[in-house]
Amino acid sequence: MGCAPTSPHSAHITTFRERLPGARIDMVSGVDEHDGYLRFAWRMLSPDGAVTLEGVDFGEIDDAGLLRRIVGFFGPLPPREPGP
Repeated sequence: MGCAPTSPHSAHITTFRERLPGARIDMVSGVDEHDGYLRFAWRMLSPDGAVTLEGVDFGEIDDAGLLRRIVGFFGPLPPREPGP
């Protein structure tokens, strides 16, 4: 799995590195894949190693095995609303 060097995903990674020099994204789970879709958890660390953000990404893989789409969710899930 990967992304083409000219894809919007590659451009997003380049922009992240330019805007936040020294910051990094670490995967904190394995990649769960099923029928061309995937999900994994990650965290963003500042240059000093402090966790600044956590989230989960969901993606879609094309027939060539490259990322077609990725959607990120930032922060913890909201609490469940009380109900019946």
